Amino acid sequence: MTSQKRRSRPRSGSRRENGERYRILLEHLPVGVYRTTPDGRIIEGNRALCEILGATRPSELLNINVQDLYLRAKDRNDHLRHLEKKPIVIREFEIKKLDGSKTWVRDHPRAVRDSRGRIIHYDGIILDISARKRAEKQLDKVLSDLERANKKYLNQSLTDDLTLLYNRRGFFTFAQQLLRIAKRVRNSICLVFLDIDNLKVVNDTWGHKQGDLALFEFGRILRETFRESDVVGRVGGDEFAALILLPSRDQGRILLERLQDKLEAFNRQRRKKFSLEASMGVVWCGPDQRRSLENLLMTADRRMYWSKHHKSQRQLFASALRS
Repeated sequence: MTSQKRRSRPRSGSRRENGERYRILLEHLPVGVYRTTPDGRIIEGNRALCEILGATRPSELLNINVQDLYLRAKDRNDHLRHLEKKPIVIREFEIKKLDGSKTWVRDHPRAVRDSRGRIIHYDGIILDISARKRAEKQLDKVLSDLERANKKYLNQSLTDDLTLLYNRRGFFTFAQQLLRIAKRVRNSICLVFLDIDNLKVVNDTWGHKQGDLALFEFGRILRETFRESDVVGRVGGDEFAALILLPSRDQGRILLERLQDKLEAFNRQRRKKFSLEASMGVVWCGPDQRRSLENLLMTADRRMYWSKHHKSQRQLFASALRS
């Protein structure tokens, strides 16, 4: 018994030492640590919490009810409602400090329950994120200004006035960006090169005004066929290109079949003096294949010219993705 008692004494001292180390650690943590009652009274808090709330010392926290700190009562109600369902909830919201000023915080509360499952208090960690929120606001403004400048720049220098697609410069700018994205996410890409058939005949027969109209209508059909995420541009007088990010050839085939259907529907209407037909070359590049945009365009252009001289219009579309 004597030896057991002697061995038990260091344990008690060890517990006291651990408790003291915990208290010192708590006081020097750079984040606010708290314990509150279900009705909102703060019953424990460290110095970092004082700094966040604007209190001069921890004892001053005991006079605070957290309900008075919320700018919107809805934030606290949402908080408590989620804590009824989950043991830990992380929330970001704006609070009112003791001096009336506002600050943004991120709260990590945990509901502590008794043996019957009733909440007896909330333990949590709270961080001042007002600096991050200010930086985000500044970044949003910078991005908004940049977006406006980009739109103005695009309208001025990267867009083809006649077809409302990217011009050659715009196509190369955004196609290079899409290639980098495809490499980063390891996705396949498809480059489609199109040449309007017999545009010179339209110009010579009906005049350049009808030729411009043919270019506009072809551009409209391309805009309606391809997706906003695709990069589509007029890269030459009667030449167009589309760079597409696709998970499978089936989706590429669907897009090209849609293009064929729209061209045929346009020609059936016979509302214009001309019909629209196009020759096409397609290059498919898998996620493990790396080719430059120039190489893709050169290959697709070569396939387009071969198809123009060896295939009928319907055969062009049917065979394009098999190349």
